[in-house]
Amino acid sequence: MHKFGIAIRTSASLAMPLIALALWGGLSPNGRVVAADGVARLIRNADGSSVETKADGTEIITNKNGSSVQTNPDGTKIVTNADRSSVVTRPDGTQIITNKDGSSVQTSPDGSKIITNADGSKVVRKAGQKAAGKMSAGATIIRNPDGSSVTKWANGTKIIRNADGSSVETRRDGTEIVTNKDRSSVQTNRDGSKIIKNADGSSVATMANGTEIVTNKDGSSVQTNRDGSKIVKNADGSSVATKADGTEIVTNKDGSSVQTNPDGSQLITNPDGSKVAVKASQKTIR
Repeated sequence: MHKFGIAIRTSASLAMPLIALALWGGLSPNGRVVAADGVARLIRNADGSSVETKADGTEIITNKNGSSVQTNPDGTKIVTNADRSSVVTRPDGTQIITNKDGSSVQTSPDGSKIITNADGSKVVRKAGQKAAGKMSAGATIIRNPDGSSVTKWANGTKIIRNADGSSVETRRDGTEIVTNKDRSSVQTNRDGSKIIKNADGSSVATMANGTEIVTNKDGSSVQTNRDGSKIVKNADGSSVATKADGTEIVTNKDGSSVQTNPDGSQLITNPDGSKVAVKASQKTIR
């Protein structure tokens, strides 16, 4: 074979210096050099495919259907398909598969994965952990092999779930909910109010104003207000309310009630809504 050289001159309007490319053995039958500058070159073939070599050694082979393979000097390889999905393989073995809808799976050499859904939600899974369900948009979950996890939402809410089923939820407004493995919990709000829920369904709520509501598992409750007034609600719907001044209102489940005032007078309300007022000096009307 004869060695020969090809010199390519560019127009002055491109403000490019004279560039030369030495080819040994001639051009491929369907290939032509489009541009060359030192060690960088771009070869386009008649079918639309091309081979580009950059000055830093990066090589990009593009096929006629638009798919390509890019190999970087550090060994990173990027395979891009015609539908714009891609596979990136890094020198350390990390692989990132990106689908045409924007979702992706990044797998590290230790087997851990970062799964990004098309809506932007993420699942971070350590090696050995089974696949996790899809999260709401903007959420990220880290799952550990022991079953524990950390979930973060875009609104600032964070939930730490332990392997024993207990958890700690912290909300953006400062609310904290600590849940034990027996499903009992303590919710502390930003204003200082607190709700304690027991495993049997009973609860104690302490409001910021000092009001305390103790609710039993049968639904009955006792509300004690800061001023000393109290409301006792029974499971059958009846109740007894005692005001700070001593007024007592007994309400039956049929809606009837008897209000007894501090002076002994009473206001009796019947189920039909009719009322009877009884003065303190009068005997009870039958």
